[in-house]
Amino acid sequence: MVTRGYPVKTISLLPGIMICLLMSSSILSVFFVLFSYSENIKWQNLIIDQYLWKVIKFTFSQAFFSAFFSVLIAIFLSKIYFRNSFFCNIFLKLSSITFVLPTTIVTMGILTVYGRSGWISEMFNLVKVEYSFNMYGFQGIVLTNVFINLPFSTQLLLRSIRSISDDQWKIIDQIGMKHWEYFFNIEWYYLKRQIFPIFILVFVLSFSNFSIILITGGGPSSTTIELAIYQMINYESNYQQAAFLSIIQLTFCLCLVVFLESLNKFPIIENDHKESFKNRYCSEIYQDTISNRIIILLSMIFFITPLIAIILDGINIELIKVLKDFYFWKSFWNSVIIAIGSGFFCTLFALMFLWSSRELYFYQMFFSYKLFHLISLILIMLPNTGLVSALSILLNDFFEIRSSYLSIIVINTLIFIPYSIKILEIPMNDIFKYYNNLCLSLKIIGLNRFFIIEYRKLKYDMRKSFILSCFFALGDMNALSIFEEKKFLTLSYYLYDHLNHFYTKEASAVSLLMFLLYIILFLLLEIFSQKNYD
Repeated sequence: MVTRGYPVKTISLLPGIMICLLMSSSILSVFFVLFSYSENIKWQNLIIDQYLWKVIKFTFSQAFFSAFFSVLIAIFLSKIYFRNSFFCNIFLKLSSITFVLPTTIVTMGILTVYGRSGWISEMFNLVKVEYSFNMYGFQGIVLTNVFINLPFSTQLLLRSIRSISDDQWKIIDQIGMKHWEYFFNIEWYYLKRQIFPIFILVFVLSFSNFSIILITGGGPSSTTIELAIYQMINYESNYQQAAFLSIIQLTFCLCLVVFLESLNKFPIIENDHKESFKNRYCSEIYQDTISNRIIILLSMIFFITPLIAIILDGINIELIKVLKDFYFWKSFWNSVIIAIGSGFFCTLFALMFLWSSRELYFYQMFFSYKLFHLISLILIMLPNTGLVSALSILLNDFFEIRSSYLSIIVINTLIFIPYSIKILEIPMNDIFKYYNNLCLSLKIIGLNRFFIIEYRKLKYDMRKSFILSCFFALGDMNALSIFEEKKFLTLSYYLYDHLNHFYTKEASAVSLLMFLLYIILFLLLEIFSQKNYD
């Protein structure tokens, strides 16, 4: 622990306090706007409203089953991929790509494969068998959520199996333990520590998802809280019901996250695909078999086919038309400007936030430290559509900010800053622990400390935070909640606009171009992943 000889200085807390005030005001603005636009709120009528409870029930059920199947299948896949180092490395690369792709593009690929006129439907028609799977509704929502979250869940559980030491593997072989005995006596101990946190994490992600429901939702019977808030604010101007649903979502999700935080059970989400298997001892229990390879093949087909569908469907006669479209290039440059601005401010604000919060932690001001991070957690749990609408009203009506770029950059920054904080938190805390006493003794403070000591160690993680923030901002659908059609375009809105008007081929071409853009960004992220430890 840091010595108490050097008391924390108030000036070192100012950057984090400024960011906390910004985040707190954003949180309060949601309910301020919703309640200020609601007149004579009758909570009794809201509580007995059958439609609202139907929306809440559907949201909980789709999130629960999405999390349940993601974790259940991830347990088996993590065990199987551990046995095959070659396919495991391929899978980890693939999981990283699917994690950063926008849900709109992923959903397009899944619809091409599993939709009523998709590849599997055509195969069923060839053998004259009825294809009854419905992508527009509960089944399609759960399938899409599982596709997006399964690779991520498998990657985290795979890390748990990797943590079993070589000595334990050797003892297992000496005892002659059977597979089921090994699973319950050894492996389960490592897996169970991650299963519940991963379940909660996937549940919250599925609970608050907007884009998937917007595309695959099957009307009023398949509406979630997030989509219902969007509809109530933008089409019905029903701010009372939007406020009620926002409180329900915030309260429930926040309870789950605070519960995990209190247990210190948040799953580690750092990328570890470079870890080598070559020198590791592997028990005979985990030797690769034909059945394992069949399951690996099936899982690879499940993950790769939607990505292949994006490419094949995108190569059509409308691709040239899209490339010549003035609105496409306008959307492209709008998205690039917004992504760069959002990435820059996300990284800058995360650095300012952590600069102060780590001071609180290492000087044992734990209450203030937890309060800092609780504010960032609340920001994650807020309904994005409610946050976007509230901030857009404040920026346009109260502060009279008319710049579309600035409005969306500010909103994206506030939405994605908690993720940048998670990326930079551990490396910034480590640097503080190792170099703080040295900096204090040499009186290296402020910006001098950042550029002389911190930047040299943090530049890799700052690049990573910047690129991932660009990933999220490029695929964000929040502009839908602010601007009407043709007034301001981003790539995600351009894609959704074509889908909404049933221009399927044009939408497929746009998906392909966005997919290629993300592959380029992913390769840049891989290049920057060459971290030098000096």
